[in-house]
Amino acid sequence: MFKSIKAAPAAANPKTTAILLFSDVKNLPAGYKELDQKLGGQLAKEIKRPEFSLAAGDLTTVYATDNKSRVLVVGLGEKEKFQNKAIRVAGSKIAKAAASSDLAKIHLEIAAGLGNVISLDEAARAIAEGMSLGNFSFQTFKGTVNSGGKKAAGTLTVTSENAAATKAFKKGLIIADAANVARTLGATPPNIANPMYIANYCKAMSRKLGIACKIIDGKKAKEIGMGGLTAVGQAGSTPPAMIIMDYKPKGTARSE
Repeated sequence: MFKSIKAAPAAANPKTTAILLFSDVKNLPAGYKELDQKLGGQLAKEIKRPEFSLAAGDLTTVYATDNKSRVLVVGLGEKEKFQNKAIRVAGSKIAKAAASSDLAKIHLEIAAGLGNVISLDEAARAIAEGMSLGNFSFQTFKGTVNSGGKKAAGTLTVTSENAAATKAFKKGLIIADAANVARTLGATPPNIANPMYIANYCKAMSRKLGIACKIIDGKKAKEIGMGGLTAVGQAGSTPPAMIIMDYKPKGTARSE
């Protein structure tokens, strides 16, 4: 796993490129011809092999004839049965392949393989979600024995030549990273993640994001007659709390 994943502008001559293909593709899409030339024609040859699989989530690495570059080919399954989750699965497979190969950069070149089934922006966002969600690992309480002794790598940089796709990719990372925050809190043992732990976490998050946060603790809840909260809270070993996070988008009036 990586400590983080980020998007960046494309660099010249990437060593590792990731592409997507449907399983019912007959020939290499025209948009991948230049990439295939850089590989010495290996890509077009490989996809014609009978054992080459483009089933949803299947990943195959194709190396250039000079072994100086490679392409991660990820299958999307049949075009008629396509669902957006196939892109997220592809993103997860790409992130895991990058981690296992100790890669620091991957270039995305996915437009030619989408076949007008999904927009490039939507696909870029979905692949980012898949990469971040697939990269998640709850390591907070794991020692070297349980983690296999392997520490998280640094940052995986993902590049694209399309500015709109890069913007969509960044949005996908934000969405998935937020989901991973919830997964981390959910995986934290309840004797640690008690109501005040969650409240303090939310207060720190609110300060960072610039949103309002109000905490109604057990004492205050009892004072204002929140009988349901206090009654349920009596079953716990720590007092209950209600957390109110108030986000006001710029340019909007706050309603009462």
